[in-house]
Amino acid sequence: MNFFREIIGWYIYHKCYFFIRKKIRILSVYVHNPTPDQLEPYIRWLMKKGYEFIRLDQIRLLLDYESKSRKKYVLLSCDDGWQKNLQLVPLLEKYQIPLLLFVATQPIREGNFWWETVLSGPGSLKERAELLSQFKRYSYERFRTDLEKLKESVSLERSALTSDQLKELAANPLITIGAHTVSHPILPNCPEKVQENEIRQSKEQLEAWLGKKIIAFSYPNSSYNDTTVRLVKEAGFQYAFTAKDTYLKSHQTDPFLIPRFFLNPYGGFYENRARITGSWYWMKRIILTIYHRDRS
Repeated sequence: MNFFREIIGWYIYHKCYFFIRKKIRILSVYVHNPTPDQLEPYIRWLMKKGYEFIRLDQIRLLLDYESKSRKKYVLLSCDDGWQKNLQLVPLLEKYQIPLLLFVATQPIREGNFWWETVLSGPGSLKERAELLSQFKRYSYERFRTDLEKLKESVSLERSALTSDQLKELAANPLITIGAHTVSHPILPNCPEKVQENEIRQSKEQLEAWLGKKIIAFSYPNSSYNDTTVRLVKEAGFQYAFTAKDTYLKSHQTDPFLIPRFFLNPYGGFYENRARITGSWYWMKRIILTIYHRDRS
């Protein structure tokens, strides 16, 4: 936990939440690789605040139907497909919490995610973090060439789910599986044909493994362009999720650009209260607006 961010989170939450709480009816929250102990406090807090956790198939009704009900809803999702996700099952069953789990298929087959290779390479932690940032900006060809070179010198223990573990999770009625591409690339950096293959083949592979129709997609790194969105639609998905930090709104939210607030598993309790209610981003927008106004 970052103590400074926790203090900021406490201040933002208590100053902003009062003003925006009546606007919050549908929350979409995502997290990457939490432990049950990291996730449970926020499940309990959201339930205490009157939120009902919902499944993916309830989203369409909420997006299409303008309800006058005061009920509040939250959709919880996880990205990538980590082995640690298996530990969440008892927690989900304890509170009967539905989970939308987005999975990249290549790590399921091979064992690891590409950024683990980058972060396990030579150099200091700072140098590796900078290299990771560079990888996210590389062209598709540069990305693929440099990653293959790094793989030759890096050995990793499996961190991703196996296909059998994925099937076990998918058999749980609380868990819905979505696609997250094949290799988790930065899609706008890829040629259109590569984007199409990454999107379509991930759907096909998951459906072959699980024997279920896959209707939801999550953009890796929340990176997409108009071509990406079109290809997701053409592949037969019904929903696609971003990491845009705003609220779902009936009749306004595009089902192929569904926003999500980020829950930081290593953040403090007040930091994450501010994050998942949108207070964190609401205050950030105010600060940026003032900053740009003063500079103009």
